[in-house]
Amino acid sequence: MSPAEIRVGFVGAGAVVRDRHIPGLRAVSKVFTEERTRPDGSGTARVLVPDAVFVCAEMECGALATMEWSSVAPFTEGDVLEVHGSTGTLRYLIGRDEILGGKVGDKQLQLVPIPPDRVRHWTMEEDFIGAIRYGKPVSPTFYDGLKYIEFTEAVIRSGEEKRSISLPLPNPEETRLATRT
Repeated sequence: MSPAEIRVGFVGAGAVVRDRHIPGLRAVSKVFTEERTRPDGSGTARVLVPDAVFVCAEMECGALATMEWSSVAPFTEGDVLEVHGSTGTLRYLIGRDEILGGKVGDKQLQLVPIPPDRVRHWTMEEDFIGAIRYGKPVSPTFYDGLKYIEFTEAVIRSGEEKRSISLPLPNPEETRLATRT
């Protein structure tokens, strides 16, 4: 896989990764159409971005997390981050920015209301400018970003090498993201 393959859906995984709760993962990815017509119509190009990426991880607390990204699967809820525990499940629908949850005994997952004081709006550009101009602290931090890139690298390696990858990576400075063009 290439860095471009890690689409916007991975943003949802960032919160879990940032808190470093995933000690390892297994990813499967697949390109279903090997060549596609170029956007400008000037011929075809080899496809490098997978049509689907699936990740399964056991978290430090023992819960299982699944993450799915597919541009071709019909009847899906879009990009999803799920966490399954012994007494319940949380499902984050990334495209709709909704969290569903349920406990053992519930008939189905229900929308989890987010208290107004916990809602965070998109302010990345403002935060970036504020950090440069005024030295304001930002979130995520550089360290959070490093952990996120490490997670992304683990997904790429696992998909390419068809094996489980442990985190943290032994040499994160040798990530393929840093050497790919």
